[in-house]
Amino acid sequence: MNPNLSINNALFGISSFIATYAVLCMVVFIFAVLNYVIISYALYKISEFLDHPFPWIAWFPAYKILLITQLSEKPWWWLFFFYLAPVILWIPILGWIVLPILLLILLCIMLAEILNKIEQPSWWCILFILPIVNLVIGLVVCNELNNQEKPGDDLEFSLPDNNSMQDKPRQNQHINQYNIPKGTEATLVVIQGESTGKGFRLDKNTVHIIGRAGNIALPMNDKTASREHARIRYENDKFVIYDLGSTNKTRVNNQIISRKVLMNGDEIKTGKILFKFQWKRL
Repeated sequence: MNPNLSINNALFGISSFIATYAVLCMVVFIFAVLNYVIISYALYKISEFLDHPFPWIAWFPAYKILLITQLSEKPWWWLFFFYLAPVILWIPILGWIVLPILLLILLCIMLAEILNKIEQPSWWCILFILPIVNLVIGLVVCNELNNQEKPGDDLEFSLPDNNSMQDKPRQNQHINQYNIPKGTEATLVVIQGESTGKGFRLDKNTVHIIGRAGNIALPMNDKTASREHARIRYENDKFVIYDLGSTNKTRVNNQIISRKVLMNGDEIKTGKILFKFQWKRL
């Protein structure tokens, strides 16, 4: 047997292994960079959309879980499970099996709540924790949020005072589906149930509570409605409705919601009362 041939074969095997290992490391590195950039950008866009005061912290790994907890409005003590994880990972069963499963469950719950707030399917939370797939979902979320922001980019919508409306002809303007069109105010009108036809003006400086004990009162004898059933408040030039953990849920256009940005013409069902959200000219 030629010793030189054996040495050459050995060197070729080693160089092939090193080249393969280097390629794999490069692929992993590229994926890690893409994952960091896309997921951070998606979290940044979500933070902007939900009016978080510091959306830029999405780019800092140490603050990501803090931001996710704040956006999902979950208890602050959930953070202890994540930040104490490195301390107890060395414990055989608790740190290797129980803790990772618990963290994944908590993360899915928080991501599902955030996705629901931005009106995306909550089951996407599962896809967000799957490698490669999460990149696609991150890009889809960014695209959806960008599309929602585009209608108001070139328009100014505000409620002008009465003096500014005098002696001005009406103009046919594009009406944004979310923002308040000029010269109008947001209203809720009862279209089904007791007090049909009654209207409620939605002031942007007031938090409106729909319920048997709310400032938008539901009939006291309506046992399908909660005392505080839903909340409507003005956020980022839009009116947003939240369900307040009501027993029979809040429905918008016959869909159960926990949070939804209201559009002109949306129908809101709380208990036995059906409201219509619409713009009313001043």
